[in-house]
Formats: sequence, C-alpha cells, structure tokens
Amino acid sequence: MPPRFRPWQECVVYTVWPRSFADGNGDGIGDLPGLTERLDELRWLGVDALWLAPIHPSPNADYGYDVSDYLDVHPDFGTMADFRTLRDELHRRGMRLLLDLVINHTSVRHPWFLASRASRTSAKRDWYHWRARPNDWESIFGGPAWTWDEATGEYYLHLFFPEQPDLDWSNPAVRQALAEIARFWLDEGVDGFRFDALTVLKKEEGLPDVTPGEPGGPRPAWSRFLARPGLLDWVRDFAERAGITRDHLTLGEANGIAATDAPAWVGEPQGPLSALLHFELWHIDTTDAQGRPGLDTRAFSDTARSWYRALAPHGALPALYLENHDLPRIVSRWAPPERRAQAAKAFAAATYLQRGLAVLYQGQELGLPNARFTRSSDLRDPLSLRRIAALRAQGMSDAAILAEMNRSARDLSRTPIPWDANRPQAGFSSAEPWQPMDPAHIPLAWRQQREDEDSVLNFYRAILAERHTKRQELLPAGLTTSVPIARQSTTQ
Repeated sequence: MPPRFRPWQECVVYTVWPRSFADGNGDGIGDLPGLTERLDELRWLGVDALWLAPIHPSPNADYGYDVSDYLDVHPDFGTMADFRTLRDELHRRGMRLLLDLVINHTSVRHPWFLASRASRTSAKRDWYHWRARPNDWESIFGGPAWTWDEATGEYYLHLFFPEQPDLDWSNPAVRQALAEIARFWLDEGVDGFRFDALTVLKKEEGLPDVTPGEPGGPRPAWSRFLARPGLLDWVRDFAERAGITRDHLTLGEANGIAATDAPAWVGEPQGPLSALLHFELWHIDTTDAQGRPGLDTRAFSDTARSWYRALAPHGALPALYLENHDLPRIVSRWAPPERRAQAAKAFAAATYLQRGLAVLYQGQELGLPNARFTRSSDLRDPLSLRRIAALRAQGMSDAAILAEMNRSARDLSRTPIPWDANRPQAGFSSAEPWQPMDPAHIPLAWRQQREDEDSVLNFYRAILAERHTKRQELLPAGLTTSVPIARQSTTQ
C-alpha cells in the first residue's frame, strides 16, 4: 500500500512576529489581544494554524529568543488569560496553535543559568557548557563563542549572543526539564511547536578546537556542532518525554539536514517531527550584469523536487516556505521594483501549488517589500545594533552602514503590518509603533488589498483555496511519482 498523508501535512501555517502584527492595547507594541482581533481575517485568507514567534518573558537581548521564563507570557504581549483567549478563539474557528520553543539556549537571566553560574559545585552547573579554557569556536552571530564569567572563573558557551548560553543536551536532566515545559504547553492546549536552532543542540564530544592540526587540514567550524550524529536520538528522547506524538504539528529549524536524511526525522511511523524548515532556499539568490537581484530558478525547482522525492515515499511532505523573521522579503530579493506584485503572485503559485505544508510569514500575503530605513537609529534588532557598532568601529561611513542594513538587516521584515491605509499608523496601533512603519507599505494594507480583486492578497487567498479543494493536483511541475496525489489509494 502506498503511504497516506496526515491531515496536518497539507495545512497552511501562518507565522506571526507578535511585536509587529497588531496592537490591541494601544501601547505601540503588537500583542495577543491584537492578534485575536485579527483571526477572522486570517481565517478568510485560508490559514489553518498559527505559529507564534516566542511569546515568553525575555530581556529581549534577541527579542524573545533569550527566554527567562518558559511558563508565562511576556508582559509586552499580554497575560496567560490573553493566551487562553487566543487559544480558544483559534480552536473555535478550527485553527491550530503552535508555539516557538527555544530549546538550545536560555537567557542569562533564566533561573537555571543563575543557579549554574552561582558556583562550580552548583547542581545545575552541568546544565550548561563551562570550561576553564575556551576552544576556538566562533559564535554564529560573530565573535568568540565563549564568555568569561568573573564569579566562578570559567567561560560559558553561547553559539549566539553572550546573553544566550547554550544548554548541555547531553545531560538527560536538561532534556527532561525541557520536555516538562513542552508538556505544560500541550496541557494548556497548544497543538504543537516550532523548535528553534534544532540542529545545533548536539556538540562534538569534548568540544575540540576547529583547527587541532588533524590530518587533512582544518575542518569547517560548523562541523563541530551542526547536525551531529546522534542528534536525532536526543530529539526523539525529548519528544517521548514530552508526550509529543505524530498527531501534533511540529516544525524543526533544520539547517544542515539534507533531503536524503530527512525521512528519519519526519517519515512515518518513527519520525519525531512533522516537517523540517530547511535552509536551501536561503542560498539561491543571483544578480544580473547590472547588479540587480534575482532568483536561480533551476535551483528553486531542483530543491522542490529533491525534498518531495525524498519524503513522499515515507508518508511525509516537505515544508513549503519562502520568508521568515530572519530573512529579507522575497520580492526585494528576487524581483525588480516595477514587477514586485507580479513576482509575489508568481512565487506564491510556484511554491504553494506543490504538495506539502504551506508556511507563510506575516506580510508575505501582501507582497510587502523590504522596509527601507532612512536613519540607522530606527533599527531595533539587537543583531543590527551590534553590527552597526562593529562597522563604525571599522571606520565605515554612516551612509555605507545604512546601505548595508537596508540590504541585509533582520529589521527589513519585522516592521509593523499595515491593516488599513486610511487609519492612523495604518491600523496597526493607536499609538506610535515600537518601530517606524515604512510609508511605502501603507498603500499595500490589508483592507485596501482585500477590496481589490487583482491584489496580491486575493491571489494568495485563491491559491490557498485551491490547496484546500484540489489537493490531488498539487505536484511540483514535471514531477513523476508513484505516491498517491490524494489520500485515496490512487496513483499518478
């Protein structure tokens, strides 16, 4: 019998960056009540599930990806009561709720780390990576991956910011504690998770230097911690401890996992996750002779085919996504300004008329281009602020720094969403937003696009409706497969 696919494998997941989605209390910051007020619009669009970027309390050294309390809601976003209202309203509409769970690291202010750094004999000392002498690893965000702790006279490991110390997943107590957190939220009624930085959980045993003088020359730095052998066993152990099953919808940030290795992660019946968010589409940008950005269409097509062919025979489907909170907008990456609306529709059709889990990022359905900043002081992302300081220290001019930020900063896709061009702050808030809204985004607001039959928004709605009603036709162009197109046991 050919494999059958589970209902959630072809649903539409909409990614929300809560701070910039909709402000319900008028303080200029997006929140859960504001999101709840917009659920009817998302249901009208054809969304089946929401994935929320981290909503937990955090010092915001990396806007929520440095968690200080996994079991509550950040005051910027509301309360647990607001969370439960959102959950109930989603479920009343037949929609699912996914939380972004940060399991590789915590905040330096998390009670676990505070206990770990209290003394070398702390019961939680081995919950993190401590060394008297650091190795030569570099942080993914730049600079050394180790920070000196004066209180205990040792260094701790952080693959991201110093404010984000890495947990030691080799310790079963760490996996158990994180599993209990996942179970807490499952008991609260969430339908699944997106697991952040999944593929860096396992570091090479002994934490050796990148360049130890091995035969054959130095190894790439990432080989010491990216998608290491044995990682899948740890994730499966964590999922079992948490009670996560194949009936939950779970996404893994999967940098370093190849399509050929993916069935073990998401295939039936043993894969611990629903889908992998691979990074292959991050690296297919091109430029023409005039330096204008574009898309390597062959690489785009080949990527789609390789992931489908690898997964479908195992009862799994690829995640289909183009944008997220870490990337510049696709119409700015891959299309000239005068053709952005047409390009947004083309990218939507080429991506979401395939079989798989459709993942959209807020504003993508409007065809929003990158926000453009006229002042460096308007950028808010902590990574941008550190990059600006580093570039200034290197002697780069303010104009050159601003040009670089307008090309690559994470802020470009994190600005407030425009809801109604005729309202103050385009309907995002009754107050000045936490980050300026790009004036060029205002004419692309939801209300105006909803009223325009030829808009990008209405095109997305038509595409998503097609997915819901004619799934049997959804295949990558030119793909031949013996896997059933519908859930019946027919063949192509």
